[in-house]
Amino acid sequence: MSIARTLILTVLACALGTAHAATPTRRPAAEEVLVVLPERGHPRSDAVQQAIELQRLGTSTRDVRYFGRAESILGAKLRAGRAPVPALIVQARLLQRRHQFKAAAELLDQALARNPDNTQATVLRAGVRLTQGEVARARTDCTALLRQTQIFVGTVCLAQVLAANGDPQQARDLLDTQLASRPVGHADGEAAEVLSWALGIRAEIAQSLDDSGGAELDLRAALALQPASESLRVALADLLLTSDRAAAAASLLNLPFPSPALLMRQIQVAQAGTGGDTAAIAKLRRQLDQLLDLDRLRGDDVHLREQAQVALLLDRDACRAADLARRNAKVQRESTDMRLLDDAVTACGRATVVALRR
Repeated sequence: MSIARTLILTVLACALGTAHAATPTRRPAAEEVLVVLPERGHPRSDAVQQAIELQRLGTSTRDVRYFGRAESILGAKLRAGRAPVPALIVQARLLQRRHQFKAAAELLDQALARNPDNTQATVLRAGVRLTQGEVARARTDCTALLRQTQIFVGTVCLAQVLAANGDPQQARDLLDTQLASRPVGHADGEAAEVLSWALGIRAEIAQSLDDSGGAELDLRAALALQPASESLRVALADLLLTSDRAAAAASLLNLPFPSPALLMRQIQVAQAGTGGDTAAIAKLRRQLDQLLDLDRLRGDDVHLREQAQVALLLDRDACRAADLARRNAKVQRESTDMRLLDDAVTACGRATVVALRR
């Protein structure tokens, strides 16, 4: 998941509700209580609020079972017809997380048809549209945010549109103006989440302008505000790996329930070490393959990007990587995905030429 998409989900998690998440407990036996939900009639027994709490737990603990439970709770609301707007937004976030972007957009369309000034739905739909490469349509959502007087969020949204349209310098200038009046050291709570999102976007733009130093500064500032963010950690680790600082990258990758993105970079760090720990690398690769195999068995396209990266960077199978990257680009078309496609296709072309010359 990209910086923009991951952080925008976090921003929405703050905006959609203010209740504290329930605390998970563990029974002495092998059974684990995922979450203790309020009893019926409790002020927080509403299904939408419960789903929000579960999403927060899933994000904070990195345990995907919470997301599944959130979808289960929302199911009855959605099946009943004319679900409340907050339920549509929460379900759209869950669908976006599973890369079901078309279904997420349809729910957000419904939400905005009934409440055109809903900021959360507008921000989320802009993110979905940008992910799918629908830049012009995303711009209309950014403009709507400005009309809703969401100046900072709307401006960051427009900066993403400018960058996607091939004008990263103007996008960066726009962000510089907005961020100049928002000192990082004084941000906390929801303000810190929003500021971290904006810094992450500016870091992506800096990288597209070949300013790795500026990108690193922004990523570190964003991480200081949101230390548990996987997308920020992965982005900074990638930057460090490309500049031969594997040891520094290693400290960013130790999170519970490691994802394919984390495991792949842990392998890269291990391979970069002197001699390389063969047993450790083999163990990490087994974990990575198990996760990706599970996706394939479910017919899930959530980790096509990571599958293509593994083929290109670990297996050195450029043509297989190109095929996977093409499939991924049909699902998501963010800058990371398009760079991956270009790199894989170029490498495949070189490999084909070499093979023909043999």
